[in-house]
Amino acid sequence: MGTAAGSITPDQRADWAITGLLLVREAVPADLCGALAVSGDDAPAPAAVGRLLGHRVTGLVDELLGREAELLEARVVTLDPGEPGRLWHQAEVDGGPGAAVERSLLLHLALTDAGLAAGCPWVLPATHTGPARPHAHDTRPGSAGFHARRRIVGVDRSEARPVPLRAGDLLVLDGLAVHRWADNHAREPVAVLLCR
Repeated sequence: MGTAAGSITPDQRADWAITGLLLVREAVPADLCGALAVSGDDAPAPAAVGRLLGHRVTGLVDELLGREAELLEARVVTLDPGEPGRLWHQAEVDGGPGAAVERSLLLHLALTDAGLAAGCPWVLPATHTGPARPHAHDTRPGSAGFHARRRIVGVDRSEARPVPLRAGDLLVLDGLAVHRWADNHAREPVAVLLCR
């Protein structure tokens, strides 16, 4: 499932078409990730995002899309110890009920390690080929800010796959792929750069 940035093999491209996810190990040097993780900058400047992702990652995105990609948004999300993650959702429907669905990719760049106990992403492979699913508001206590978003109701999690990440690893998801971020049960904060 891992690949070097900018070098998608035919097998990986076929797997991408089937699953809607691609894992790139060590896509970005971990020391660059750590600097952004401690900056406290929720919405980093485009230049900082460009330096972090660099031409290797943007080249990989262009390979997947078959065209030059446009960065729609970038934000750093931090989960403090004990903080709830995000329930099952699709990135394409974050705009709210009735919002237009514009197909995009979601880049999840780990700025810190995110293991099974520390807020790693979970993905339901092969859910990107269907339509946008019905969502409801997340009303769990502590679900504020970024986490006060929408969640899919009644999702079948039997095929769910955790994706533990090390700082510098990149998870690329189709915007319609059903995914979540686990709660942070670790003793340290977990930080990610999310780009669409």
